[in-house]
Amino acid sequence: MNHKIDFVHADFTYVNGFQADVVFLDPVDMRVPIEQSFSISQDLSPKLDNVLSKALKIARGSLVLKLPGDTSLEELPKLFYEAFNDESM
Repeated sequence: MNHKIDFVHADFTYVNGFQADVVFLDPVDMRVPIEQSFSISQDLSPKLDNVLSKALKIARGSLVLKLPGDTSLEELPKLFYEAFNDESM
């Protein structure tokens, strides 16, 4: 099965014309104090909305988003709504 899978570990925001069956996002720059919940809109760099829009353009099938366990989930619906309704897609 390994001959049918290509893993690309890179900053895909600079890649043009690339398509993938699955895009796995694992944001690494998470700056949040332990006593607070993780805010998608405030604690990620680059901003997740920009990354998510680009990922949706690349992904043909699935998108996987890894977030910390203490993520404030109330922000997710608006984020995905805006990404799926992005006029540039």
